[in-house]
Amino acid sequence: MVEDSDRSDAFLNELLDQYLPAKWDDSPSREKQIMAVTQVFLEDTDPNESTKERRHTAQKRIAEDSGVVISTIQAKCGRETWEDSVEDSSSVHAEYFDPALEKVEAAWRDDQQGQLERTGKDSSENNLSTPDDSFGGGSDGRRMTVDRFFGGVESRLSNLRSLLQYVADATPNESELEEWFHAELNEEGDSTIQKYLSFQRSIGMLERTDREYRLSSRAEEYLETENRDVVFDALVENVDGFETILYSLESGPKSKDEIQEAMQTQYPDHRLPWGVVVRHVEWLESLGAVTKQDGVYSVTEYGESLLGDEQGTRVWIEKTSVEGHQYKQEGELRLGNAIYSPSQDSGGYDRYATMREASVGDFVIHLLQDVEQVVGVSQISSELETDFEGLPEFDWSEEQEGYRRLLTNYREFDTPIDVRGELLDEETFEKSLQEIRAEYSKIFYNQNRGFVQGGYFTQCPPELLDLFVTVSDELAAALEELDFPLESLPSHRFGPADEYETVAAAESDILKRVKTAPGESNWLADQLGETIVRDWTDALRGLEPGSVVSVERSTKLTQIRGLYADVKEQLEAQAVTLQSGSLNHLSPSETLFVVFLRELQEHAGEQSNANQVKIKLVLREEYEIETPDNTGGSSGAGLENPGHPLVDHLSTSDVEVYKFTAPPDYWLTTFEYAALSFERDEREAWNKLNQGDIILFHSRSNPSWEDLEAQESGLIGGGIVRTTTSKSDTESWWYDEHEGGPKGNSFPLLVVFERLFTTGQLNEVDLTTQVVEKTAAQVSAELQSVTRNLVPFDRADEICREVSGKGFPRHRVIESLGTGTEQSRGVALTDVLAGRVTEVPPVALHKPFTGSLPDSILDGLYFPDGEGKEILEQIQVALQTGKHLILTGPPGTGKTEIARRVCEYLESEYPYLFSGSQMTTATADWSTFDTVGGYMPDGDSSTDNALEFSPGLILNRLKQRQDATQLNEPLVIDELNRADIDKAFGQLFTVLSGQPVQLPYTRDDVEISLAPAEQSLNAPAPHQYVIPASWRLFATLNTYDKTSLYEMSYAFMRRFAFIRVPAPTLPTDSAALQGMMREYAGRWNINIEDAELLSVGKVWRATNSAVEDRSVGPAVVRDILAAMEAHRTASASIRLTQAVISFICPQLEGVRKREDILREIARVQPIDETLLDDAARDMLQVTISENE
Repeated sequence: MVEDSDRSDAFLNELLDQYLPAKWDDSPSREKQIMAVTQVFLEDTDPNESTKERRHTAQKRIAEDSGVVISTIQAKCGRETWEDSVEDSSSVHAEYFDPALEKVEAAWRDDQQGQLERTGKDSSENNLSTPDDSFGGGSDGRRMTVDRFFGGVESRLSNLRSLLQYVADATPNESELEEWFHAELNEEGDSTIQKYLSFQRSIGMLERTDREYRLSSRAEEYLETENRDVVFDALVENVDGFETILYSLESGPKSKDEIQEAMQTQYPDHRLPWGVVVRHVEWLESLGAVTKQDGVYSVTEYGESLLGDEQGTRVWIEKTSVEGHQYKQEGELRLGNAIYSPSQDSGGYDRYATMREASVGDFVIHLLQDVEQVVGVSQISSELETDFEGLPEFDWSEEQEGYRRLLTNYREFDTPIDVRGELLDEETFEKSLQEIRAEYSKIFYNQNRGFVQGGYFTQCPPELLDLFVTVSDELAAALEELDFPLESLPSHRFGPADEYETVAAAESDILKRVKTAPGESNWLADQLGETIVRDWTDALRGLEPGSVVSVERSTKLTQIRGLYADVKEQLEAQAVTLQSGSLNHLSPSETLFVVFLRELQEHAGEQSNANQVKIKLVLREEYEIETPDNTGGSSGAGLENPGHPLVDHLSTSDVEVYKFTAPPDYWLTTFEYAALSFERDEREAWNKLNQGDIILFHSRSNPSWEDLEAQESGLIGGGIVRTTTSKSDTESWWYDEHEGGPKGNSFPLLVVFERLFTTGQLNEVDLTTQVVEKTAAQVSAELQSVTRNLVPFDRADEICREVSGKGFPRHRVIESLGTGTEQSRGVALTDVLAGRVTEVPPVALHKPFTGSLPDSILDGLYFPDGEGKEILEQIQVALQTGKHLILTGPPGTGKTEIARRVCEYLESEYPYLFSGSQMTTATADWSTFDTVGGYMPDGDSSTDNALEFSPGLILNRLKQRQDATQLNEPLVIDELNRADIDKAFGQLFTVLSGQPVQLPYTRDDVEISLAPAEQSLNAPAPHQYVIPASWRLFATLNTYDKTSLYEMSYAFMRRFAFIRVPAPTLPTDSAALQGMMREYAGRWNINIEDAELLSVGKVWRATNSAVEDRSVGPAVVRDILAAMEAHRTASASIRLTQAVISFICPQLEGVRKREDILREIARVQPIDETLLDDAARDMLQVTISENE
């Protein structure tokens, strides 16, 4: 092994010497990293991707392995290597390093092939990657190859368990792990060790953080249970092909050639020799799913159990015509007897892949597109023929040599399904059809619910089949007769429900049934506006047995009761259809009514307080209406602090009050991160918490840290719950989570707050430093500050006994103290605590953003060549390094959408840092009045409309206007170039550079200040605006307005990271351009003719190439394509020209040389030059006629 590795390294070094500059290996660190990147590029990237994508993947892998940012690796593998040879080092990857990698790869592959030919060995012996068998997998994104593990088939799993046990015990670094392999498994090839470890990481069995290896949760499960299903799941979730092998063996034993043929048929776009396939088979053998005897492979009973019903029987739709086609009416090619197609379309594209994906036993629904009817159903009875010549009238070329599958069991319907009338145009199915179209790409209808062009043989997913079965009993009967499992359809998966235990259980079950049942919906939304839902929510608030309600309130309750009476029959019928259950003493229809009301309350932004108790009281009219004799006192009667935010929240919200008990040093971290935490085994209690609930903080006497002094026990604060979230197990915030803590536990489940209060003095506490980094003396002093002015435990216990006869629950971590609608222990304690607390920020002011941005943020957006991933990485680095961001690029490249999605992700995944986000568009008349604020009349006639300070756009992202609660809302400013930057941002320059400023305004006779968190108090006063460490300003800037970039002052520019979002490079070759446009149109679910796609592509290319630095992005082109698809009555020339006028001309307003761009567009066929010239004169005041 060592000799092979040394030989490979030496040969690779020779190739790099040949194709890289002479000085590439002058620096040892640069040589090592270039070698590593090239090795990964050759062996562990997908050859079906572009060189740029593969190089980026390799650089990212080495950056992760080395514990550095990717830009460091890019410098070593580019800028530093080429800096003496290239003037502009920014393009070295594309122009120099990537071509060098391609040359190295070609020579490397030739050498590998030569070795095979000389030795006569199969590639399986050398475990060599080839361009066709690396990572490129199926359409689901899984890789196509596996790597082995040490030991033969018999000992592979035991060796893997030994490795996992060692990692669990030692948490080793890379060198320690290599030593273990040498000592325990007698393996010496370090490159092979790294390859096998890399594979285990790629399938989610191992994780590496801070250069240490750890077990994933999946690996921990396998180590504990030795359940081989865990390993199988890890393999199939990340690698294609295992199921194909098992399914091929399910029909009988197979030789290696037959297995290899099955794999190659399933994945025709990849070259899969036995040397690749055998690695899949070996893993299945080691798992006991496959056995080999006399050179023949068979599936075991365990292997059959792995198959389950995962693939099952599928249903397809043949969209065809019978009229005018004699062969469709009789003979072996007649309807219901065979399906057939060319293997590719006339342009060479693989449009008939679904013919390969189908299987024997699958069902085919026959749709006649000329009459728009489904007329029958049949079953596939034969494997795929790949050499079907077709009939002369098919006019297929040799390259289009066809596919055919024979059918059986054809059932023709007496009453065909009217596809348009009963399905596509049926209003009750509209939402379902849209959702199906969004989830599945190969569907017979388009986004406008018209038939797609082409689409001869398309999938019919269960959700779509459910709709067909709903409208046709004949189809359902035919499928059932042919043993199709109708119970597998979404609407058939739920059996009759019995009685629900809770309203949450009822809501969860019923809404699932509504979602999956064809045509079902919460139709109450069509009858009720948000205003009345809010009125009813107010009326239900606090309603309980024995309630006395006002006349006005009773009117609203009567409205609820009247609505139920009006819709009772419809609800009863729907409950029967859904087979939904009952809740407590409510009937199924009444239960359905409760659930629908709760959903409407949620959509209206209200608390979902409709429940079985309240609705039963309303429907049975079990409440009293106020009269002069039974009118009670005010809602605040008996309370000491009715106006305090905590107490007021209880009086206006139907919420629960909880107490949370923890040691005193726990609370330092709670206020540091503005969050509570739960262990995993406390998930049930964590799940019960709802937005708006109040949690009171109970501090015990004894700290977790034994060196700390004991503190007085009591209530030290509380908060109003905003949401729940989680953090990684690897992040240690609380003392108990750190090494050396008493439990060593992880607290990954978090609760964050809308508003947060404490009895202590947080301004005397260092919230920038974790508790374990402080001395015991410092922490003890800070605990005295945190527990100051608390409500002593004895007093809290006494209050509880006075109210309920029960004491304060001291032992459980979290426990309910009752609701806010009753005189509960929770209400009484909250009222007493309210008199002692001050408000503190409900977000972690001092914590920087250290997280990551996943690629899923850009789901649904298309960026060729991995550009989207690179943009996100640049944004992530800027967020982590404290920079604000400006996204630059042509109009329509997705700058604003990227910024919006990133901000939404931040507020969703890191709510302890970010409380929301905001987007706005800059204008030319912006000043500091708009961004910072200024004086405005207070609108109070009693003060003669005196002037008071009104915060502007940015200050409102930092503090709530109404109650001065601290916020942290990243701001997105679209089209920043429209504003006069210096005029609009003024004093913000200073604070963005890290210095506090006093604003020339006062509030309550105190000057308003603006300061970064590190120079602010932990509990800022109302006149103090604090910029959290993680707050960011995002801006977008069109390069059409590029001059604005240079009008910005240097003081402004140096506070931002400038991230380019470019328009894609458009091919000069028409075929390549058409292919690119087809890719975009497919991503956008737009269906127009290829010729029209090419014309739009040429318009795009003309727009972007006519004048330097003047281009448009894909969003503009998407609008053009959508307009052409929507308006098909006019000629292609008129539709294209009108689309150009509508979407490109507005982008050219104020652009120099815009007439040159329009003249270039006018040369594209079939643009109507006269129509475009008229528009240019009217809209842009230019002419494009050459003779004017």
